[in-house]
Amino acid sequence: MRVLVDTFNVLHMTGILPPGLAGLDVAGLAALIGTSRWAENHVVLVCDGMPPQEGPPRLPGQIRAIYSRQKEADEILERLIADSSAPRSLLVVSSDRRVRRAASRRNARDLESDRFLRLLLEDRQSRRNQPEPHHRPASLKPGEVNTWKNLFDVSGPLDDVGELPAHLEELASRTEVEPPEPPPSRKKPERVDPSVLLPADLLAQAESLIEEEEKTRPPTSNAEQLEKPAIRNEKRPTSSSRSDHVQHLDGELPDDLIREAERMLDDLDDEDMI
Repeated sequence: MRVLVDTFNVLHMTGILPPGLAGLDVAGLAALIGTSRWAENHVVLVCDGMPPQEGPPRLPGQIRAIYSRQKEADEILERLIADSSAPRSLLVVSSDRRVRRAASRRNARDLESDRFLRLLLEDRQSRRNQPEPHHRPASLKPGEVNTWKNLFDVSGPLDDVGELPAHLEELASRTEVEPPEPPPSRKKPERVDPSVLLPADLLAQAESLIEEEEKTRPPTSNAEQLEKPAIRNEKRPTSSSRSDHVQHLDGELPDDLIREAERMLDDLDDEDMI
């Protein structure tokens, strides 16, 4: 449906608009139409006179404004009705008899301006009485529902809670927080074999030098390795200890050797006494 509106004929209606809408202009009328039952229709506001110096107002939806300039708006409305290819789909809004007769000749529907204003106000009031759309929280996993209910002390189902506050809506719409990454484990650094850090040719050269040094080194006996330096301040054995020592060796040495050893020990004792 296409709606043709005799704009200033509608705006000049008195005793209909509430004080808050008094002094309605073209843009205000278009705003009322944009929230009414005709919001989805093509609406043409035919206005008397010249357009504003700053240009025609920006109108919502599919609403357009036409200014008659040097002609009267009634003439523009009559021409639009006469040239319509589907007059039965026209709705002409005006209380002017001339315009209404032009609509009747083409079997177009007509609506008086005061009735049109009242319907706009009814639509506006019914829209304001409608409850705000119910915003449900974002989808939650089964395990998360009880968590939210316990956190905010909700006993009934979440569908009965109503609209959540803005900060809770934001929390509910957030994605699941990923757990923090575990701290890196502090392992002791592994000991690295120094040989793996040396070039292969240098390592082979070092091994060759070690082998040559082993070949040129003179062999050492086990006795030399175990030999300990003698202690100069060691006390000489006494005569009593010598006899005991000799008696201990009686079963191992010949008798003449034992006597010779005793004689030598006596001589040593005599030298110490001198």
